[in-house]
Amino acid sequence: MDGRAVGWSNGTVRAIATRVAASLRQGWRASLIVTIVVAVILGAVLTLVAGARRTATAPDRYTALVGGDFDGIVYQPLGRPRVDEIAALPSVDQLDSITFVGLTLGGSGDLNTFAGTGGGPGARLIQGRSTDPTHPEEFVANLSFAEAFGADVGDRFPAVTYTQAQVDANAFAEPPAGGSFEAVLVGLFDGPDDLNDPTPSAVFPMALLERDAGVVTTVMGVRLVAGASRDDLRAQLDALPGGTELALDDGPIVSASVRNAVAAQAQGLSVIALVAGLAAIATLGQILGRHSRVSEAERRRLVALGASRGQIVGEALGRASVPAALGLAIGMLAAALASQLFPVAFVRRLEPSPGLHVDARLLVPLATGLLLCLLGWVLVVAWLGQRGRTTERPSTLVEPVATKARTASAAAGLRFAFVRSPREAGSVGGTVVGLTVAVVGLVGASAFAVSLARLVADGGRFGSNYDVLLGNGWLPAGSDLEAALAGDDDIAGLMLLGAGAASAGTTTVELVGIDPVRGGLMPRLLDGRLPASADEVALGRLTARQHDVGVGDELTLQGHDAPVTFRVVGLAVVPMLGVNEGVGKGALLTFDGVHQLAPDVTRSMAAIVLRPGAPPDVVQRLGELTFTPPSQGSAPASIVNVARVDLVPVLLAGLLALLAAVLLAHALVQSVRSRRGDYAILRALGVDRRGVGRAVHWQATALVVVPLAVGIPVGLLLGRLVYAAFVERIGAVPDPTTPVLLAVVTIGGFLLLANVVGAVPARRAQQVPPARLLRAE
Repeated sequence: MDGRAVGWSNGTVRAIATRVAASLRQGWRASLIVTIVVAVILGAVLTLVAGARRTATAPDRYTALVGGDFDGIVYQPLGRPRVDEIAALPSVDQLDSITFVGLTLGGSGDLNTFAGTGGGPGARLIQGRSTDPTHPEEFVANLSFAEAFGADVGDRFPAVTYTQAQVDANAFAEPPAGGSFEAVLVGLFDGPDDLNDPTPSAVFPMALLERDAGVVTTVMGVRLVAGASRDDLRAQLDALPGGTELALDDGPIVSASVRNAVAAQAQGLSVIALVAGLAAIATLGQILGRHSRVSEAERRRLVALGASRGQIVGEALGRASVPAALGLAIGMLAAALASQLFPVAFVRRLEPSPGLHVDARLLVPLATGLLLCLLGWVLVVAWLGQRGRTTERPSTLVEPVATKARTASAAAGLRFAFVRSPREAGSVGGTVVGLTVAVVGLVGASAFAVSLARLVADGGRFGSNYDVLLGNGWLPAGSDLEAALAGDDDIAGLMLLGAGAASAGTTTVELVGIDPVRGGLMPRLLDGRLPASADEVALGRLTARQHDVGVGDELTLQGHDAPVTFRVVGLAVVPMLGVNEGVGKGALLTFDGVHQLAPDVTRSMAAIVLRPGAPPDVVQRLGELTFTPPSQGSAPASIVNVARVDLVPVLLAGLLALLAAVLLAHALVQSVRSRRGDYAILRALGVDRRGVGRAVHWQATALVVVPLAVGIPVGLLLGRLVYAAFVERIGAVPDPTTPVLLAVVTIGGFLLLANVVGAVPARRAQQVPPARLLRAE
């Protein structure tokens, strides 16, 4: 079939192109404005999408930069570091390590000091140089150290070490009795571990250990030789003297908690980009449709000259294509320039190549898809615009309500809200559906944000269901601790804890011994019950998922002497203790159960709930019972990282509220414009200016009633489901909040928004005289 059969000869195409060019020349100012609007809106959408992708890939790209994940992490809880011994194992190819050292810098308080290689496993040097292995006085520090101490490369600090005897006695509250020297900062490092624990940290060369410096825990990142497996490494560790006490765990450079936080931010940006993209297509589609529309007078002249319906639509499409394509090209350039803004917040520290980044493989297909969507919208609108007018038909649902309205303004407003005018280009149903989606998203995002804020603020939901924590996770807190605390009248609840480790296959399971002493204080349960005998265990949700076990199943753990099989009796929120991050990781046992696996575990920590009205100095008084300062509500890394993304749902809710306002304003403006004759008839029938304005406000109010009635319950349900699924990923208590006040505020806010947005259309409907309106008809 040739082109002439459908009215598309070469001459016709040239004629249409000539008319399009003439139209663009005559209306170049309007075309320029439309091009700028397209560039700004689509540029923002492309920027968000590219930023979400750059954010999501940051952990993998950082990991690749530092050589990939370790094949395993070996934890040595106590004693002089066995780095050389483990590095010499047949399966070990490379080993990086850091050892916790008792040392103070400039009389510092909250500071972690280590001896090791570089800044530790996975860290990268960002300023200065690495330490010289032969100069024990040199050190590198993390960014938290530089910020806390106002330090820069080249600064010097007085340093004093704790002796091994002091460290063994956990006597960090005493003045250090080891050697003293002047330490010099030679470099700054950064890495994902600083996101998990932002405590200021300093790392000296291993030569520091020759200066009577007491040591505690050693962490070793291991890369295996080709062909070796984690099973091989585990077997070789067990063959070493005391090797079963060496814990072996996964070796990710970027921890699961940081990855979860990054993923949450990336997913939040993706959702915002998706919503913005849909809003952009709908908004720009209408703008381009109006800009390119062939007027009724032009259409009649073209038809008289023999133009077909398809040719008229083709001309409208041509008028829209130029500003759409040019604006999109400018938007792509803007997105490329804006790429240096991403990643944002904490994820920026994981970006291995900050600065300009053009993701052509993403931007080009996405931009092409957006252009096709916009032109498709224009095509449909232009094609439907060629149809004849339809008559306005009353609604069987609206009429019974409208007829009972007390005033003519209210009745007219209800009819105008839900009955489409023949001259109205938009769809009433589309407006209601769009507003409903906006309400669902806004309420769901807000409910998610409220539940997330409660999770971060309520320590009991992630394992810190106490007021004070005494001691630490790996050194004895003193034999008289239980006796001293048991009779204290200021203590309402007391639970003694101890930390150990055992292996399950190739992974290490961190153990927490629990002994509820008084007041019913115990870890929060998710399912089942807590262990009551030596052969029972309760697991964190993530640990249970990792080993594919649930309540009623059995789990075999390799202890100090032999494997021991336990029955899983519950899923619980595990307290953070020692090297165990807690929350969803680890296992809870009675102390009799722990001693089957790790006989040396002691009741090293005391979790305390204070009585109401306890004196202000009670925490300081209790802290004097142990060698380490008391802790009050420290959050594990997984919760710290969750708190870093709490603005994402708030931003999404704000965007959806803005979308609802734009959609509502557009619907009202178009409705008032198309119903000029209806408002003229109301004025002619005796309705005054205020009555006309009230009709518009009734229309605006009616438009949001159905979206509120449907959107609020659906949004609350959706927010609960998404939050529960999100929190289960970290193992915390997954019960969401049902914010009744949020529902009330949403109803009031949307009603206020509808009437504020309707104020301008109402004023326009009031100002034009009825005679002029009727003549225009």
